[in-house]
Amino acid sequence: MFSHENIKIMNSSINIYEHKITSQRVNSQQEFQQLHEAAVDEATQEFTKLYLRHEKSREEYLHDLEDNLLKTKEETLKVFEESSVHKCNDILGRVKNKLDQNLKKNKYHVPGGHKAFITDKTAIIEEYNQEQDKGVKAEDVLQDFLNLLEPIEKGILKTDKDMSDAKSKIFKVTDPRNINQLTQYIQGYQLPQGSFKRVVIQLFGFAGHGKSSFVNSCLFTLSSDGFHDYAGEATSQGGKTMDRRGYKLTNSITIVDNRGLSKMDSAQEWEVYAQLCKCFPTTTQTKKNVNGQKNHIERAALPL
Repeated sequence: MFSHENIKIMNSSINIYEHKITSQRVNSQQEFQQLHEAAVDEATQEFTKLYLRHEKSREEYLHDLEDNLLKTKEETLKVFEESSVHKCNDILGRVKNKLDQNLKKNKYHVPGGHKAFITDKTAIIEEYNQEQDKGVKAEDVLQDFLNLLEPIEKGILKTDKDMSDAKSKIFKVTDPRNINQLTQYIQGYQLPQGSFKRVVIQLFGFAGHGKSSFVNSCLFTLSSDGFHDYAGEATSQGGKTMDRRGYKLTNSITIVDNRGLSKMDSAQEWEVYAQLCKCFPTTTQTKKNVNGQKNHIERAALPL
């Protein structure tokens, strides 16, 4: 009878342990271990208090109880881990969406891309850590994610460094009077990362005063295929440009030859204002040089 009662007491102690570790939420392995130890103490005290002296010693029963509690712990922990991994992966999938999209579009493989990557990665970690009740695998899932990002980050850092070094070598101007250095600087100029994608240089002035000639000079200076009359210079007094024409000087710089003014009155002022406000489109047709041969100069397909 005493043996039967002691087994009932032991089962009751196991139930106390199981209820305690399953009724509380934990967010790390350490928290679960602390909860386990507290539940073991409570279950052991319960058994010690109710134990009936018997030919099988209390120490033997306590040894059996410990084995049963460890088995219960392992089974419970496995369930907790599976649930936690599922929940944490769902959270990560949500908070890392922006980073995933930027990686697909190679937005970090640019000068300054590593800094942008670190900013987005830090934001993911902060947002992930703010989520509650992630469970016992919260730290492990996050660390696994960061481990996957490590080689990607190294690649971004290398690309950033290589591109920044190349940019500093190519674009460095040591002598502002050196035409070759200035030309090289303009040809390789890139806008800083931000909302602007292009520098637009708009030319305004009276008809026949050299706007188209200036465009041709710029195109000649920044190209290597000789001089061509791309913009259609006037050969006598009066202008030839009757509409807005955009010419792509570099990947970052566009120059626009606007129609010449006959006089500066209120109507002409409004026309200049309309051109500045993108109210007039630019042409994109191919121009012919003075010999009648087609020269393919890429015109800007604006609106600017």
